[in-house]
Amino acid sequence: MLSKIKQNLPAIVIFVFFVFLYIYTAAPGVYDGDSGEIAVAVNTLGLAHPTGFPLYMMASKLFILVMPVGDVAYRLNIFSGILTAASLVFIYYILQNLDNSSFSSLAASFVLGLGRNTVWSNATTARIYSLSFFLASILLFLFSRWYKERKIKYLYTYSFIWGLSLGTHAIMLIMLIPIVFMLWEERKNIFKKLSVILKVATLAILPMAQYLYIPFAYARHGFITWGDISNINGFLYYITQREYSGKIFANPVSNLGNFLTRLMSLITSEFTIAFFVISAIGLFALYRANKKMALMFILIAVTNAGMMYAYGKSGDLVVLFRYIFLIDIIIVLFIAQGIDVLIDKLGFLKNGKGVAIFTLIVVSIVIVEFKNAYAYNNRREIYIFEDFAHNVLTSIEPNSILFAADDSLINSLWYAQSLGQRDDVIVFSAGLLNFDWYINGEINKHPDILDKELLLEKWDSNRIDYIIKRNIEHKKIYTTFTAWGEYSKLNLDFIPVGNIYQVISGSDKNRENILRKNEALWDKYILRDLRIDTHKDFTVNQLIRYYARSLNNIGVTYANLGDFKQAINFFKKSIDIVPDAETGDNLEKVKNLDNQQL
Repeated sequence: MLSKIKQNLPAIVIFVFFVFLYIYTAAPGVYDGDSGEIAVAVNTLGLAHPTGFPLYMMASKLFILVMPVGDVAYRLNIFSGILTAASLVFIYYILQNLDNSSFSSLAASFVLGLGRNTVWSNATTARIYSLSFFLASILLFLFSRWYKERKIKYLYTYSFIWGLSLGTHAIMLIMLIPIVFMLWEERKNIFKKLSVILKVATLAILPMAQYLYIPFAYARHGFITWGDISNINGFLYYITQREYSGKIFANPVSNLGNFLTRLMSLITSEFTIAFFVISAIGLFALYRANKKMALMFILIAVTNAGMMYAYGKSGDLVVLFRYIFLIDIIIVLFIAQGIDVLIDKLGFLKNGKGVAIFTLIVVSIVIVEFKNAYAYNNRREIYIFEDFAHNVLTSIEPNSILFAADDSLINSLWYAQSLGQRDDVIVFSAGLLNFDWYINGEINKHPDILDKELLLEKWDSNRIDYIIKRNIEHKKIYTTFTAWGEYSKLNLDFIPVGNIYQVISGSDKNRENILRKNEALWDKYILRDLRIDTHKDFTVNQLIRYYARSLNNIGVTYANLGDFKQAINFFKKSIDIVPDAETGDNLEKVKNLDNQQL
């Protein structure tokens, strides 16, 4: 018993350390990107964006039911942390199965778990990638057991779990590569037995039953119901992501340099340059010892990179870090190999003192990595997305309409409403107004403000115009953005109200009264930690700048009305958040005008 505990002690240390670390640094609630949408879909068993992630939806729903601590978003953040910590345990055992030393296996597992951009980042928020990462680690563990024992049962189990993993993210298609590798290595025995091939195929296909969740969720017509799954064509359209077909092979060849530069920057900052160099040493050593396995691992990493380049546009580079976890795993396999090479092969390290020095160096680099990554991934005090939703909904009068753009903003609002906050407000996603399925769903929900004629309009700006024209006489209308206004055929004005805008007719004489609401409104806002920090996610800093711009726009509007005192007040508030040159210029100009008035 004691020997078993001693043997597994490194794995226990890994799990306990990282569970506590990830829970401690987890976001306290809803976060950026899709996390709000995912939280709503899980909580209501709704239908998220394609491919629906059925395994994640069902597993996460079960988790939030058995964990009674915190709101839904926080529980899902914790779920990500637990999954990632468990993944690192499998990584440790993978490295052991590949004949790495206990020290290098432990060190490499820590290096991966402390990864700044991808692993730790995905472990503290409600993102589906944590479950993909977990299943990828199980799959590679099964592969490593097969490699060690050459037993067909591992191939069978791998096939089944691989089929399951497709219910988390399309990236998991890449993990078909080890199946092909195992089949090829066993070709002399397997290809003589058709039953083996049939079992592998059957076990991979059986988990596709999880996709029955898609029509189930669609039929519920819950808070979030993405797509039109009313027939088989709609179902196939949905699960094959054809809605995003415009992103496939959309990256021009001219962007390859930017992509590779961004990728290399993410990888080196994920592990530090020192460990990246060690991984190169490990790759070279593995290639010399086992060329076929080294090439298979390289193929997995290259395919992960290629898939990300082929899917997306230049603007998607800012979120590339979320999707390269397979590359990270492969690099860590090389890091462990590299550490062992440096310990075993370099002559000056063959005495105990040399090994101790090298061990100290490795531990020191891990500590440096931890310190650096902690600054980026400690999200325990980041409430800005939750606060934004609260502040927006505080700004809106009862039974109003709000147009919102940007995934982080719209998903935060949906999440707040799914918990019962201001469900009298109708929130439209401006981006989704392009899709007829979204329009049809909203018509069914709100037949009093929408009708089928809206479908005759083919552009989102025209559809926004139609909704405004139909409702502006009897409902207050707000928006988080004004860019579509230049395409609008209506005579409209946008009056800043808090951190959004009220949309009014150009002939409306109530501008000043609407603007005056700001004087009391900003005092009601929850404004926690509104300071730009290079260690914060770009989406957090982006939202902080949004607040500063909102205050600047209020100042500009007051200045145009001749109220220079209030203009100065709001310009100063904006500069307190983000010291922007444009706002500073506005402040100086208005001060001069105010002095001239005196």
